[in-house]
Amino acid sequence: MLMEPNCILLGKTSLIDSFTVGVCDTNDINGKEVLFDQLKISGLKYLIYVEIKKYGININNDNYNELNLWKADITFGDKLKNLTKEQIFKNSEQLLPVTYFKKCFPDQDAVEKSLIFIQVPATAGPFHQGVPQVTSIEDAMKKILEGIHESMDVDNVDNNEPKPMALKQRDLKQAIDVIDRNFCNSLDKQEAIKKKNSHGKDKLSNPFMRWGTWHRKDTLW
Repeated sequence: MLMEPNCILLGKTSLIDSFTVGVCDTNDINGKEVLFDQLKISGLKYLIYVEIKKYGININNDNYNELNLWKADITFGDKLKNLTKEQIFKNSEQLLPVTYFKKCFPDQDAVEKSLIFIQVPATAGPFHQGVPQVTSIEDAMKKILEGIHESMDVDNVDNNEPKPMALKQRDLKQAIDVIDRNFCNSLDKQEAIKKKNSHGKDKLSNPFMRWGTWHRKDTLW
């Protein structure tokens, strides 16, 4: 018997980044042979950890049990770009280490219809659970505002109909929108000033521009 559960790291946004792990009649789990009927989710974590180590992801002391696994419907793969971590957790089943694999995946059909999200510890590297990397204060502010907007967006996976907002929440959203708009306008103004200053420096560094375009080169020397 060979089953190959579909897996993807939490934070990835395309099934292109998904992979499978092989579950066989006899499995090597950290140096021990474990039969299929005796394989638990903790053993599946080991098989997954062996696979993700190929991508440079390492957990302190190789403690693969620090991985958290979430079983979702394979159709989630078509919505990865629009799903938040909270939505995935809410609409998935967390796989507990002591549960037998065959209880979660009784047959091949169950395997093919499932997608396992892998949540690695925050200390594991180099992947950081989809945490955005920023290189400036402006970039950080953009990420913060994006996160605030996302948290106020719809958390319904099946449809995109907004839920009614309480008055206080609407006021907060309006305030955030104003901050966002002012921040973007400020960035635009800063960019315009930079371009203007850069253009002025170009003029000063060019002797022909400094003395006026009507001067000929031979009149400067």
